Amino acid sequence: MIRILLRAGKKYSSVCSFTGILFLNSVLGQSVTLRNQNLQLDINPQLQTRILAHFPGSSQLVVGYSNSEFLETKYFSAKEFSLIRKEKSPLHDAAGTGTQWRFFGTNHTYQIEKIFTVKLYDHFPDAAYISVDYINHGNKNLTIKKWVNNAYDLIPSADKNKF
Repeated sequence: MIRILLRAGKKYSSVCSFTGILFLNSVLGQSVTLRNQNLQLDINPQLQTRILAHFPGSSQLVVGYSNSEFLETKYFSAKEFSLIRKEKSPLHDAAGTGTQWRFFGTNHTYQIEKIFTVKLYDHFPDAAYISVDYINHGNKNLTIKKWVNNAYDLIPSADKNKF
């Protein structure tokens, strides 16, 4: 079992990747769509996500949105976040140039901030790189039992090829 201590006022991060292109809506109350030719990731105002496949003959992968990134402690799970702002900025780092989007959400009950970041690089047009940061804004340290990323309940498929 891995345990992480989120000290009050400190920021902690994880990184994962997803292939796609981001289409950004201008209103906070709308979902954001991350999509490549056949694969799509939607992010709603609660920072929940869903994945969709657009391959010929493919079936639905998930039902609705899910809390795909969250934290668990001994006493609670921090799954519910409200989007408070989003930012778009040019990106220049060791991987190249591109665009970065950051989605900031708050779990008001436990005073935890979630920052969901998507990076798109000009030289990698079919790739999106995602990182998730958490900040404990509470007065008490939180011991984290589980840090979950990309958690989806996939619908069973009748396809011949199982994964």
